[in-house]
Amino acid sequence: MSISEINEWIGQTPVASEHGGLVDHMLGFVHWFMLVLGVGWSIYLCIAFYRFRQKKTPKADYQGFQGHATTHIEIGVVIVEAILLLGFAFPLWSRQADEYPTSPDTIRMRALGEKFLWNFQYPGDDRLISTWSSVNVSPTNTTGKDLHDPNGKDDFISLNTMKLPVGRPVIVDVASKDVIHNLAL
Repeated sequence: MSISEINEWIGQTPVASEHGGLVDHMLGFVHWFMLVLGVGWSIYLCIAFYRFRQKKTPKADYQGFQGHATTHIEIGVVIVEAILLLGFAFPLWSRQADEYPTSPDTIRMRALGEKFLWNFQYPGDDRLISTWSSVNVSPTNTTGKDLHDPNGKDDFISLNTMKLPVGRPVIVDVASKDVIHNLAL
């Protein structure tokens, strides 16, 4: 059984983005690792149940296993999890976080979250978006844009509705007024 078959079997949606294949591959690897880990610990648990059953040892055994096998197994699990995090997850995230579309038709916009709503700021005809600062946020300036920036004169704002053009790359700068928010596209 391949990683993609497991991903399909557990109900992952088909890849719909450029980097989705890498993410799915990493998730598949993590699922294989969790399967091996679960089977391994289940076998260990069955051995422990058998070895320490009441019929064999009527008195309590306060020593447990005398060997170092469990320590070595735990160290191995920690090493594999560190490799997963440092070797796969961080590089995958940094590759995605550092690569922005560079084509000339890329649209850059801003999403500013606040309690129970989102403010979306789009560039106007000049295709440039104004600078912003959290200091500038007010009831009349919901996105905190710099009112003196000439790039922001033709920007427009929508509330809770994000509309994106089909087939064009978009960079969304996400910020928040108050707490951490989740922007799902």
